[in-house]
Amino acid sequence: MFTNGCSSERKISLLAVMTGAFVPLLSLDQLESQFLSIVFPEVQNLFDVQLTSILSSLEDEASTTSQVQEILKKHLQMSVDILGPLESILQCVTQKTSSAIHLNKVHSIPLPTLSIIQKSFEHCKESNTIYTVHFEALSGQLSLFFKKTFTLQKALMSLLDLAEIQPLDDNIQQVVTQVGKDFHGLCGIIGSMDASLMATTWKFLVKFVTKHKNCFDVSLQVPVIVAGLCSEIKSHFQHALKSAPLEPKENSSSPQTNDQKAFSKTVKICGLFAKMLLHLLKEFESSLDECCTVLYELVVYLNSHFPPSLLAPSITANSEEELRRSFLVCIEPLLQMLVPCRRFCANLLNPKQDLEEEFHPFGYLITLTNVLAHLPKCDEEIQDRYHGLTVVEGDPTFDSVVQCVLQTVAKCYTECSLPVMMPGVMHDGHPQTKVTLHEHTVTYLNSFLATTTPRQFSKTVQCLLKAVISDEFTKALVAMDVWCFLARYGTAEVCFNHCKFLTRLVKSLRTNQSPGCIHLCLLLQRLVPLMAESSQNEFIQCFPPADHPNLWSRLPLQTFSLDFRKEVCLLLASHYLKTMDIYSQSKNVETLVNLHGAAVDMCRVLHQHRPGPLPIQPRSELAKCTLDCLRSMPLKNKNLEPILSPLLEICSHLLLEFSLGDLETILKVTCSTSSSMALQSSSISLLHNLGQLTLPDQTQNDGLFELIPRVFSSLLCDKSPILQQLALEAFSKFAEETTHEHLVPECLHDDATKNTVVEFLNQNAVPIPDNKSDEELLKEQYKSVVNRREAWNKSKEETEVQPRPLMHDRSVSRTDQDLREPQPKKLRVDSEKSLEMELKEIEYGMQRVKQLISFSATNLLG
Repeated sequence: MFTNGCSSERKISLLAVMTGAFVPLLSLDQLESQFLSIVFPEVQNLFDVQLTSILSSLEDEASTTSQVQEILKKHLQMSVDILGPLESILQCVTQKTSSAIHLNKVHSIPLPTLSIIQKSFEHCKESNTIYTVHFEALSGQLSLFFKKTFTLQKALMSLLDLAEIQPLDDNIQQVVTQVGKDFHGLCGIIGSMDASLMATTWKFLVKFVTKHKNCFDVSLQVPVIVAGLCSEIKSHFQHALKSAPLEPKENSSSPQTNDQKAFSKTVKICGLFAKMLLHLLKEFESSLDECCTVLYELVVYLNSHFPPSLLAPSITANSEEELRRSFLVCIEPLLQMLVPCRRFCANLLNPKQDLEEEFHPFGYLITLTNVLAHLPKCDEEIQDRYHGLTVVEGDPTFDSVVQCVLQTVAKCYTECSLPVMMPGVMHDGHPQTKVTLHEHTVTYLNSFLATTTPRQFSKTVQCLLKAVISDEFTKALVAMDVWCFLARYGTAEVCFNHCKFLTRLVKSLRTNQSPGCIHLCLLLQRLVPLMAESSQNEFIQCFPPADHPNLWSRLPLQTFSLDFRKEVCLLLASHYLKTMDIYSQSKNVETLVNLHGAAVDMCRVLHQHRPGPLPIQPRSELAKCTLDCLRSMPLKNKNLEPILSPLLEICSHLLLEFSLGDLETILKVTCSTSSSMALQSSSISLLHNLGQLTLPDQTQNDGLFELIPRVFSSLLCDKSPILQQLALEAFSKFAEETTHEHLVPECLHDDATKNTVVEFLNQNAVPIPDNKSDEELLKEQYKSVVNRREAWNKSKEETEVQPRPLMHDRSVSRTDQDLREPQPKKLRVDSEKSLEMELKEIEYGMQRVKQLISFSATNLLG
């Protein structure tokens, strides 16, 4: 009668009667064949009819609102009446045995029941849209409908917990895999409805899949389930951050109120999901490789949005610690499983991922440093893969992990400049302290490179060298710090070989003002003091100061003995005086260039010995010759501006050697020259030391007392923030040291300058235009730097593709008179001949640099 064409009401009544009268009397062996296989498919169809009837009733425009609501209530009640007997059947089957139930004895239960549960929850989820104006009137019955569905699901999960699938056949395996799929679909339906229900459902799904792993090992469901778990972790992680208590604002002492209870609950759910994910991955290690991409994206996402990331909200320290302790601890064991996987390595070191829209350099950098911490525990083969030394046919090419770290830290310009503070490590019992992102990166790189093999070390040195000679200072600075650690950590011979190799590389470069050359010289200045005394003596023999004066002006002379310092200083001073004498006799371009180089070398030596005197005594002669050179130069000639800057710099170091008339002459030079940044910087250096001088009364030298305020006033009003800052520092030092207090107010001509000086002395921050934050300003600054670098590289490439012709272009317009007679052929001049020689030397130098980079490892380790 139940399967015949009777009404739905009659079928529901019969179902209730059969559930109470027949099911308890049947044994498990009889239940499947005599009841379950017949009734459950029919119950599924009956439930579908009720939901279809609800939708049809809502489309009936002929009935009134009250009539429609009565019909809807009737069908909802009938749906609830179907769920009740189903729950009783499941409970009765569960109670028939205290041990395991073979699934083949009840295999008709799971799939129809799951279908009913899915459709019920989906109906409840969309009820607001389905019922529209009737929703409020039916909310009570819908709530009952939801609760009955929830209890039915709990009964089904209790039954499946007892189910066993031995012996396994194809039909049972299909049922088990379909149950896994349906529960995964159910997780997606109830995801936004009830957090506790969703967590319970996911927990059961993971437990069910791992319990019957033999069925799921041969299917493709595990990566899909892992992807679903990762999606839930992301969404709940974001919800936890939004509900976390925020740090108090500047004008408030108490935290900004937020839902602490919701935050703690969400954090617990996140931790539960993380544990389920780890458990599932441990049980299905064979599927780990297929899950690497989604797991990698999850790790980078978490690192990108967790404090101290700039994408994260400013939550309180307690909330941050709770989130880290309860949830983010899963990243470490997750990486421990992922690092050995080849596909994870390919995803991590993919050189094109920074082109993706969702790429976050900070999160990627933290992921890289976390991987660095795990690599020393891995096999050498795995380490070689991350060093870019293992190439398998068919695998995509990717960068070394060290190179990725260095490239990414350059993209974290804002985070390094603020700086973002990272949690430090506890060392020797000292409390944990926060460190900058720069220090965090360098620390992880150092600890990783300390465990590398010689073959891996050679690859590392190549990466460091490329970073040092790049035009990105953030990247170069990290590489220099790591290089210094390697020099200290390694043997004295390694440090000496490093210094010798880098020195030869600097000597091979034609231009001394390129970013790469400047970075190399900075690195040398840090490495040379690390050499042993015997290595220093050998270094002097390899590069005698007499043959390499420019090199020794760049090196830290304080590292060497006093006698050797005197020798180098005397040599450079003599070279400077000799070059100046040659220029005074033959004033041409070549002697001017030589004088500029010698003056710059002399500036470097004087700067190293500031504030003390040189360890030699030709100071008066240096001052006299420099002043004579300044007097002899036509100041209006802009071509001479490059040489004026180092000459003024030398004068700033030798102020005590000048008379009052000489000082007036020097200050007139600063007033007469153009406003180039280099000259203004040298003028500031001059003013910086002016307060130390003992000046006479104003009546004895009016010109000098007029020039000092004039120079200060022009520099304090400069529009360049860098020059203005330097001028403020020089002025405050002058005002503090000078005995002529009347000069101080004379330097401040207008109110704007006075206010700027007062704000500087009070250490007040400069007001930021448009109320922009430091973060916004740094991001704009970084974009500007990147755009300028790209434009410069583009212009350099165009120059290389289309070299400047040695002959002038003769395709200029001519007058009629010029057309009467052919234009005479331009004769080849010596300057063009020398230019060709210089181009050849530059090409040779670039080839030499490429060779040195390629074979750097061999030279360093040799």
